Amino acid sequence: MDFIERIPPAERERLMAAGRVVELERGELLIRRGERGGDIYLVESGTLEVVDTRSSPEVVISIVGPGAVVGEMAFVDEAPRNADVRAAGPVSCRVWQHDLLERALGEDPAFSAAFYRALTATAVARLRALSTSAVVGGIGSRTLEDTSTVVMNKRVLRLSAQARDAFLEVDALLRKDPEDPAAAAKVRENLAALVAGTADWQQAGRGSEQLRAAGEGLRRELRLYMVQSRIGALAADPPEGHAGGFRLMAHLHRDRPAGEGAFGKALDAALLALPTSEAFRVRSRLAARTLVAALPDHPCRVMVAPAASGGVLPRLHGPINDHGGEVLAVDGSREALARLEEVLPPPGPGASRRLLHEDLARLVSGRSNLRPQAQDFIVVDGLTEYLPDRMVAALCHWCREVLAPKGELVLTGLAPSEDAAIFDVILGWRLVRRDAAALRALVEAAGLRAGVVAGNGGEDGPAVVVRGRKV
Repeated sequence: MDFIERIPPAERERLMAAGRVVELERGELLIRRGERGGDIYLVESGTLEVVDTRSSPEVVISIVGPGAVVGEMAFVDEAPRNADVRAAGPVSCRVWQHDLLERALGEDPAFSAAFYRALTATAVARLRALSTSAVVGGIGSRTLEDTSTVVMNKRVLRLSAQARDAFLEVDALLRKDPEDPAAAAKVRENLAALVAGTADWQQAGRGSEQLRAAGEGLRRELRLYMVQSRIGALAADPPEGHAGGFRLMAHLHRDRPAGEGAFGKALDAALLALPTSEAFRVRSRLAARTLVAALPDHPCRVMVAPAASGGVLPRLHGPINDHGGEVLAVDGSREALARLEEVLPPPGPGASRRLLHEDLARLVSGRSNLRPQAQDFIVVDGLTEYLPDRMVAALCHWCREVLAPKGELVLTGLAPSEDAAIFDVILGWRLVRRDAAALRALVEAAGLRAGVVAGNGGEDGPAVVVRGRKV
């Protein structure tokens, strides 16, 4: 089906009226490689050649006939053109200027949804045709790995096309009525479908190079939508230079949807409701509750690292003030520590709080000079999901050395969950996941007597909390 035929009649008539016709003679360039622009073209009659002129002799990459569009990629991302497009004979094209068309699309959500749905379907059909021809042309010489790559790419294309179509439809509904509850529900349904699709797709290619490459493609395809949510924006372009910084963690713990427009806010709400997002909040609450329940009725020393994880220090303030003691808050971000100083109430009589800037990577690798006084309790919340086993083991050994006799370590982690690919692949926020037994084994390997507080499934979801005692 041609691009223009994919658009409903009413929107098609409006689209055609918004364009102007240009005529080309044989050899004339319609698009020049490397130029910027973003205009989009529809071939009404004649034939265009897509040419790679960098090679000698030049290579004709594709032939474009009546009904096809060219320039759609640059229209979407405004990147430089990647090939020359010229007339193979007399050609008549309809051209839409990028800025004018974008303005018209922004003014009419129904028109915009119909246009982008047709554009997406056309691009997917073209990519499928290319994949099919590659498979057919290579029969007899293609390896099993090559074939599995094609199959996985088809899965990714289908998954990304379904997600984009669904998000476009909902975005159009929310532009008409930002308070539409049915549209917000559709965002949650669409994200749930994406979770199921990525889980199935990731299972099929677990551990393969094809999976990694396909994941990169899927993230690029959906980035435009994901960054409209607050979580997506902070994960894709983290102000701290790495995903999972204190701003993102603070947003997760605050649990108040935010984003660009009604669609971004609705998508953020759906992301905040995912099991992994909930697990960040649950495990912090459980870690704080476990610690508070174990506090003696006399002053003690408590160390919290990283301090800016957002869930433990505020809950610790009252109990420490009641019984006295010292809280040592350690974090690798000076900005995060400054923010904590602003938002936390001052300690009461008999209590103290010390904020210490320390590179946590140096600490877990044994290169830190940090040697605090013996601690009665250490809480590590929001660190193990970025560390391999050997570094978690080193961290546990360091904690054991720092703990006072009969001191306790409370360590949190994340267990595997179905929504892992949303974070690892689509948001680009890669997390190391371990079940409770694996995290407990690392704590015990450091010589601590360990038990599982949370992580055996059930209502806690993928939240993991392990408690270790120095004996």
